[in-house]
Amino acid sequence: MPILELAALPPTAQLCLKSAARHQGLVHTGAGYIGRRPSDKGLSPTFTAEPVARLMHLRLLRCSPSDALALELTDRGVALVDCGVVYTEAG
Repeated sequence: MPILELAALPPTAQLCLKSAARHQGLVHTGAGYIGRRPSDKGLSPTFTAEPVARLMHLRLLRCSPSDALALELTDRGVALVDCGVVYTEAG
């Protein structure tokens, strides 16, 4: 059974995923992707398309059905942030 580990992701992708979890997703701006909602932990960093695309390819982030510029964590993305590892189906 294939395993995906948070620690195996590049550092920027890890930070992007954790930021998406902390800020209830990401939103696209002219400068890149930032957190959707403010957090008591501070400002959200800005991410380029590269880590976002990697997370979408791994099905950890998806486009929000209610906002064309927003991205949200998938169940797999939430599990990876919470547990540090997820089992993926073959294929």
